Amino acid sequence: MKYRPIHNRETMEIVQSNRDVSFATEAKKSYRDPLNQFSPRMYKVIKSEKKIKSFMIFMSLFIFFAAVAFFILTWFKVKPFSAGKDGKPLVGYLVLFAIIMFVSFANAIKNAIEKSQWSNTVQRHRDAISAGDYTSSSTFHLVYKRIVLKDINLLWLLIFVLTYLGLITLIIFGLYKSGNWEAGSRDGSFYINLEWPKWLDKSFKNTQLFCLICTIIMALLIVAYVVIRLIDKRRLDDIGDFFGEKSVEIHEQIETAKHNRNKMWVRVYLVVVALTIFLPLALILVAIWRGIIRRKKRV
Repeated sequence: MKYRPIHNRETMEIVQSNRDVSFATEAKKSYRDPLNQFSPRMYKVIKSEKKIKSFMIFMSLFIFFAAVAFFILTWFKVKPFSAGKDGKPLVGYLVLFAIIMFVSFANAIKNAIEKSQWSNTVQRHRDAISAGDYTSSSTFHLVYKRIVLKDINLLWLLIFVLTYLGLITLIIFGLYKSGNWEAGSRDGSFYINLEWPKWLDKSFKNTQLFCLICTIIMALLIVAYVVIRLIDKRRLDDIGDFFGEKSVEIHEQIETAKHNRNKMWVRVYLVVVALTIFLPLALILVAIWRGIIRRKKRV
């Protein structure tokens, strides 16, 4: 069987679609440096760092003003922070919200300073490029190191918070559940009655709710730390691509800085815990032991 070509004299119109191309062009334009000094990928990292700092400032200020609002509600004894039986504000919540206010405001200032430093660092890098120095990698080197050390600082701050807030919560909950502590006899020469539930409810109104709030705060801090570490891991991967030939040398320097920073935090943690937990506990035990010995001698 023979095949013959079909002869068609009609004209054919070819229509070219530029839709995908335009989308790709728009995507590149969104990360295009207006001064054409940085590549789109590098400029994307620069913009991302600014956005992250702006978001951290916003969240810190949001938490700060929320804590201020709750502090005011507690101070003026507005529900659900109405006063206890003695008519005084709930001191426990005032202290908690004051600490949150201080930490969040300090974090907002810290991120604002780092955002300003980042803008200055980028500008210095632009000046170096304008002067013909295209080999400068200190910009991303410093940012990479700052992120790594920040993660270490956050880890140890989290350990401090969990240690002290967890210990305080555990002590308060334990004292509340233990009930009244009575020693001696009502009719005797020595009698003491420590009404822990009554005293704690004066400070927190609902002591168990306060302990639950502290537990939720600790859980949220752990979740926030994990999220920050995941975000920072992505940031470090993006920034590390711009180290160039000095990549190995830079990573060695950063590993040394990590080791030194962890070593410093271990020493600080051990000293602070020893002075604020173990030393007072030892003094209390010694005082109790001396009191017991003196009473035995009198008897």
